[in-house]
Amino acid sequence: MSFNSIIFILLFLPILLFFTYISKKEYRNYIILLFSIIFYFWGSTRSLYIILISLIVNYFIAVMMYKKIFKTSKIIVFIAVCLNILILAYFKYFNFSISIYNDTIGNIIDRRIHIRDMIIPLGISYITFQQISYIVDVYRDVNKVMINFFEYSLYVLFFPRVIAGPIIQYSDLRAQLRDRIYSVDKFSEGIYRFSIGLGKKVILSSVLEDVANRIFAMQPNELGFIYAWFGAIVYTLQIYLDFSGYSDMAIGIGYMIGFKLPENFNRPYISKSISEFWKRWHISLTSFFRQYVYIPLGGNRGSYKRTLFNNFIIFFISGLWHGANYTFIVWGIYYGVLIILERIGLKKYLDKLPGFLSQVITFVIVAIGWVIFRSDNISYAWKYIKTLFNLHSYENMSFLKLGADSKFWIIFVLSLIISILPDLSTVIRKKMDNSIIYLVKYVFSLIILIYSIAIISTGTFNPFIYFKF
Repeated sequence: MSFNSIIFILLFLPILLFFTYISKKEYRNYIILLFSIIFYFWGSTRSLYIILISLIVNYFIAVMMYKKIFKTSKIIVFIAVCLNILILAYFKYFNFSISIYNDTIGNIIDRRIHIRDMIIPLGISYITFQQISYIVDVYRDVNKVMINFFEYSLYVLFFPRVIAGPIIQYSDLRAQLRDRIYSVDKFSEGIYRFSIGLGKKVILSSVLEDVANRIFAMQPNELGFIYAWFGAIVYTLQIYLDFSGYSDMAIGIGYMIGFKLPENFNRPYISKSISEFWKRWHISLTSFFRQYVYIPLGGNRGSYKRTLFNNFIIFFISGLWHGANYTFIVWGIYYGVLIILERIGLKKYLDKLPGFLSQVITFVIVAIGWVIFRSDNISYAWKYIKTLFNLHSYENMSFLKLGADSKFWIIFVLSLIISILPDLSTVIRKKMDNSIIYLVKYVFSLIILIYSIAIISTGTFNPFIYFKF
């Protein structure tokens, strides 16, 4: 079940809200947990039991550490973290490892291993990291253990974020799991954020996706550098609107049922450096790697070379986390190298440039990264990037052939405005009366919601990009 499906918007969500608001305060967590299980079961029937086993094991490990059943918790937390990583590695990377073996040793000795079909449990990447953060925080005494099993289950299976984040640390939800505020303002804000997120996905991203898919289905030498750059920019906008749209919807649902979830994006394409971009893009993932990988490795407390190495490692792991493909690994290495270059002097040069120019350069660097990310294989990515810089490659084709009709160009311009220009809502709030702003805001969100539902009802279903991660 997806947030941008009719069954979710017109059936699942209204029923959840109805039972949540008619229930007594002490029963609301159970209602939300039940609906979270239904949501997960609907999307991944065969793998629900794997997640439940993982949940139970992690729950008891944390409780045993809290009750000091073992003489030393250090070994237990190490085993728990390794166990979580092994489960993730098995489902996401086992077949990838077999394919590497087949391509190397298997070819040499002429003996290949059959790759079997494997269903990856829904949201396993996010659930794994969330449980690791909880176990480690309990061990560090940063958070108190959750003795209530149902409370822990809700923390892990909380459906708004289970598929594509944000990765929520227990400290962000602890107080809200036990006591949270329900209000008209909070509910209204939830509808607004949900509608905006749905609009980003259905009205904008889906139109961009159609053109991006056509371009990336072609061979780079068929495009020429103009259309290659066009495709890179279109996909750059698409993935932001798709992913941030999901996050907006998750935050909106959270508000509607009383929760305040952390923001996951902060206008990343206005960044003036790569390091700033990663402070604004997928914030919860960056925060996780900083707290549970970068700092344990020594952070910036060691030697200069060690600090550079630590930075490189977190981006390498980030690339690997995104999926079992060489392209994701290279994408992570790409950013690891860029961060190192910034630390050894590139950022100083960017800082000296006019703000707009450094923003454009950063956007171009990020767009090249998305080409690697979007490509099916390294060979295609390399050919595409070469085409980007081959000024002599030109193909005489029309944008219309790529699906870029008049409707597309309107969507494209709107997407650029939303993604690249400064936050216009802040400027508007300073100029207008609050009551007028609220009226316009909620009328606008209602129009977006109705229009999005109309599109979904008559169109094809497009899943969110980050669902597969």
